[in-house]
Amino acid sequence: MTYDITAPSIPGKPATASFPTESLPVWSWIASSDSLSGLTAAPYTVQWSPDQDFLSNVSASTSTTNSFTHTTDLAFGVWYFRTKASDLANNDSSFSTAGQFNRHYPGAASSGPTGQSAGPSPSVSPSPSPSPSASPSPSPAPGLVPIPELPTNPTPEQLQSAITAILQNINYLQAELNKLQPQIIQPFERDLYFGLINDSEVQRLQEFLINKGYLENGLNTGNFYEKTLEAVKAYQQAKNITPVFGYFGPKTRQAVNLELGL
Repeated sequence: MTYDITAPSIPGKPATASFPTESLPVWSWIASSDSLSGLTAAPYTVQWSPDQDFLSNVSASTSTTNSFTHTTDLAFGVWYFRTKASDLANNDSSFSTAGQFNRHYPGAASSGPTGQSAGPSPSVSPSPSPSPSASPSPSPAPGLVPIPELPTNPTPEQLQSAITAILQNINYLQAELNKLQPQIIQPFERDLYFGLINDSEVQRLQEFLINKGYLENGLNTGNFYEKTLEAVKAYQQAKNITPVFGYFGPKTRQAVNLELGL
């Protein structure tokens, strides 16, 4: 009688071709083999966890083939995935080397559909200083100007002079009127996230964060990069908004709109 005490071969390192924005990645790996008892009907035990050592927050399932598709959405962040094989004699292989998947927000920087970590955050290059040029003559202080009186038969030059004065007075009065009218503040109505560039809503959010002391002055660029991400995280922590990911979603948007009185 022959007893099978030999474990199956260790499965290959799992990999995924899913894009980082997908919540249900698909994994595949090189299959195990067992020349004695043979593999079981569902030979693969799979585990995934945000802990690379698989000491906490470990989820598990089984697979009948050397591939696996998640059925429950993964949270944003880095996930590790590994698998082992079992044969009909109840021998288990060691776990494979863990594959890695970094789920991002839509629009966040990534390395493509390889499951690898995103690259460094894009840096903002300072704009070159303009070359010095001759300063124009200082304009007179703004204000109402006298409108020239026109004779019975004015010349084109006299008419143009009067028109210029009238237009200047209109512009001045319109500016003064705008100062007296209350500024209309619009609520934030869409999600904002890392990677957005030249976005007017991002700029408005940055101005809010600057005003509240979460972001440095001068960073209202409209580009959602690392410092804006950290400022949103700090705001979320201060307002007990979870999860603290720096994603300007419904919960954070509601808190900001509430502070704006909207």
